[in-house]
Amino acid sequence: PLGLPEAAQVNARVTYAFRQLASYLAFYPEFWYRWARHWHGLSRPGEAENCLRQGLRHTQGSPLLCCLLAEQIMGDEQRRPELEDRQEAARTVFEEAI
Repeated sequence: PLGLPEAAQVNARVTYAFRQLASYLAFYPEFWYRWARHWHGLSRPGEAENCLRQGLRHTQGSPLLCCLLAEQIMGDEQRRPELEDRQEAARTVFEEAI
C-alpha cells in the first residue's frame, strides 16, 4: 500500500505512524488495541504486551485493554512452561482493574 518493496520497510513505517499517533490518541483504548494487534500480527507478543500495559496506564484501567492483556499473558506460547506464573499475572491485571 505504501509502494515500498519490502515488508520490513512497510512494518517499520506503520510502527512509526503508531508512535506518532500515540501522543494524540493516548487516551483512546481502541488505539492501543489496534497497535497491540499490529504487534501480534508481526508475531511479536512481547511488544504487544508492552503496548497493552502502556495503554492501561494511559486509559486508567480500560476493560477492553485489561481483558486483552490478560488474554495476551495467558496465550503466550513461548511462556507455556510458566503457566502458574502467567495465571498469577493475569489475576493481577484483573485485580488492578477492580
